[in-house]
Amino acid sequence: MIRWRLIGARQRPVPEPVDNRVTWLVATVCAPALITAHNLLDGQGDPWLDHLALSVLCAVLGITARITAAPGTALVCWAFFSLFAAPPLGQFSWALPQDWKRLGILLLTAAIGTVCARLVHARSAHHRLSVTR
Repeated sequence: MIRWRLIGARQRPVPEPVDNRVTWLVATVCAPALITAHNLLDGQGDPWLDHLALSVLCAVLGITARITAAPGTALVCWAFFSLFAAPPLGQFSWALPQDWKRLGILLLTAAIGTVCARLVHARSAHHRLSVTR
């Protein structure tokens, strides 16, 4: 049997996601910082390590963001990757098969981070609001 309860103003069952512009601003600041740190520590080596770091960044940013922020977050991270991590450095390059894959992986990781966070929040809200006997 379903039991309806009023949710008080103090306790929110699911936290509100961060605004898209804030997520994109954090991606704009963190993506070049990650690439720069990696290039200073490891030199201009394998761009897939930079891509892995940016994928993790997209997933972490997706935890607090809305699902509608995922495409913009992936695009911002891909733009910095294309400019500063993938050869030729300092120029946008569009190598069709590789860049579609790179952009798709970034989009997928941002969406996975968002979906996982929403599922965890929904599960915890269900446990807080459900009647335990």
